[in-house]
Amino acid sequence: MQPIVGVSETGGAAGKAMVLCAARENCVRFYDALRELRPDWHSNEVDPCQPGVSRA
Repeated sequence: MQPIVGVSETGGAAGKAMVLCAARENCVRFYDALRELRPDWHSNEVDPCQPGVSRA
């Protein structure tokens, strides 16, 4: 997880990232680990510009 967080802070397009998971369970684990490293990146706000995105 740390290499992904480090890359997003030092290169690429500012504020952009893409991660591909094979299963929803893997995505949830990934997101939980990311929230532990960077809790300030998480938000409970729903973005109305992203239809189809649901938050549990």
